[in-house]
Amino acid sequence: MNLLVPAYFYPGANWDKLTAAASRVGIVAIANPNNGPGKASDAKYTTAITNLRNAGGRVIGYVSTHYVNRCAKEVKAEIDLWMLLYPNIDGIFLDEMSNDTTEAHINYYRDLTSYVKNTYSGCDFTVANPGCSFPETYLTSNCADCFVIFESCSGFDFWSSDSWVKSIQDKPFAVLPYNICSPKIMNTCVDRASNEGVGFVYVTDDGGCNPWDALPAYWDALVSKVASK
Repeated sequence: MNLLVPAYFYPGANWDKLTAAASRVGIVAIANPNNGPGKASDAKYTTAITNLRNAGGRVIGYVSTHYVNRCAKEVKAEIDLWMLLYPNIDGIFLDEMSNDTTEAHINYYRDLTSYVKNTYSGCDFTVANPGCSFPETYLTSNCADCFVIFESCSGFDFWSSDSWVKSIQDKPFAVLPYNICSPKIMNTCVDRASNEGVGFVYVTDDGGCNPWDALPAYWDALVSKVASK
């Protein structure tokens, strides 16, 4: 099991903790300078990304698709900007993914993932975030390499994945429960994720309008728990 960390915080102590943990557990950090790459490169982000990757972690860049309401050309332009400003990232995080079975929606995400992989050598990992259950067709149509199938502050204690999810051997799924204040409940969340066929997890005690603006107080315990799975 690996950590998928929405690292929506400025480089500093939290990014240093990500780097320090990368030798203990697989980490994919989602960088998000300004709801995307921002307008210009930031030397501190460049250093933080480089340090984490040198330690064995991976970094992917945040892009919103707004449930296919952003035209593909605009999203591709933002992907291009990511690669211009931070050319050593490992992939792209496609947020606000539609889970509609419409062929046009499936083609939209397949096209974006194909664009990332075929345009930029080494930028070969895409994560899409519907934040809930989604049709298996998105997986079989190569719309992304990994999918976030739960993102919420509540309900994870009784959540279960779709039966087809459990049948996929390489577990290309992630869950992001937040506002989990107890380390004991955090441990239970990681166990549940593992039992439900999930390969990537992140649990945090953070909440509010941006539950991804800091690492949890139990970060070290989370790293140890995920590393044990």
